Amino acid sequence: MLRRGFRSSLTTYFGVVFDPTDDAAVNYICAPRPVSGIFNWSDEALERLGKINFSGDGSLRAKQLHATGYLFELFYDLLIASADNISRSPGFETCLGIFGNTE
Repeated sequence: MLRRGFRSSLTTYFGVVFDPTDDAAVNYICAPRPVSGIFNWSDEALERLGKINFSGDGSLRAKQLHATGYLFELFYDLLIASADNISRSPGFETCLGIFGNTE
C-alpha cells in the first residue's frame, strides 16, 4: 500500500568532482610516492605520463589531473549498460595514442 514503485524503476546518479584550483585537493590527488594521497603514482607511471602531449598546461601536475579525470570517465563507462552505451569511443584516446577512427 505504501510502495511507490520498484527498485528497477529508480535512476542512480553518481558524480565525482575536484577543483583544479584547490591546492590542497590537487596535492591529495597528485601526491608523490610514498603515498600520502589517494593514488600511488609509480615512477614508471609518472615517466609515461610525462611523455603524453595534452593540450594546455604541460606540467606533470596538470597531466596527473587529466589522467585522473580519464580514470573517472572509465569508471562511468563501466557503469553504463552495454545496451545503453551509444559511444564507441572510450574518451581517453590521447593517453592511448589513438586519434580518429581506428577501423
